Amino acid sequence: LAYRRQPARSAGWNRPLRSSALQVGLAIVILTVFLHGKFSTLLKGVSADQGTALLILLLLGLAEETVFRGYIHMRLVSWLGATAGWLTTAGLYTVWQLPRLLGAMPANQLPFELGLALVQGLLLGWMMQKCRHVLAPALYRAVSGWIAFLA
Repeated sequence: LAYRRQPARSAGWNRPLRSSALQVGLAIVILTVFLHGKFSTLLKGVSADQGTALLILLLLGLAEETVFRGYIHMRLVSWLGATAGWLTTAGLYTVWQLPRLLGAMPANQLPFELGLALVQGLLLGWMMQKCRHVLAPALYRAVSGWIAFLA
């Protein structure tokens, strides 16, 4: 972006849409916590380790979603069209998740986890297309990863 002197909005950081993207992101966060049944856990309090994990996952989510949804997704959509760009970005996201998945689970679970990564990539791309801002998918990514840290 800096080399080509492109504005931040070309990477999914569109200032006028930030408020609506934050509202959508927070609604999806609440829905995610509800569907995982973690409201009672959150009401009991969050430990320092869990808070640190959330902060790290927020930073990682913002960085990865800026790259995937903000930069790659937007450029592939303008080059290939909306559907092909969305599907290609989801596929690239799934490939990006492969090294993490290979080190984290037995080989017999890998196809299922790759399928989940693909579905998550499709969902994140859909959110980006609807909100036209990186914030909503980044918040979802952070909270969906953070749920694993909650007891």
